[in-house]
Amino acid sequence: MTASYRPLRVALGVIALYLLLVVLVSSWLRRRIGYGVWRKLHALTFVIFALAFLHGVLSGSNSGMPWALGLYLGTGAVVILLAAHRFLGEGGATAERRRGASSRRA
Repeated sequence: MTASYRPLRVALGVIALYLLLVVLVSSWLRRRIGYGVWRKLHALTFVIFALAFLHGVLSGSNSGMPWALGLYLGTGAVVILLAAHRFLGEGGATAERRRGASSRRA
């Protein structure tokens, strides 16, 4: 039996849940799988958020309500701003890697 209620939209949430479980299990197995693999798996959290966000916006029964819209816009904006700071800002790990690489060259 397959679900007929917005199957693609619901599937986004199911996929997000499964990926979240992968990230969770990777945390428990961090010492066994190594830091590099663990870190790459944790990069999935951005994909997980996007899938869960789309699932909520597209299939949520309250998505049209002002409070829900505010919640979606607020969380989406915070995640985008923090991700931009993380990857592009001075305080991010990417900036730290750039500083570390330049100090090794000197």
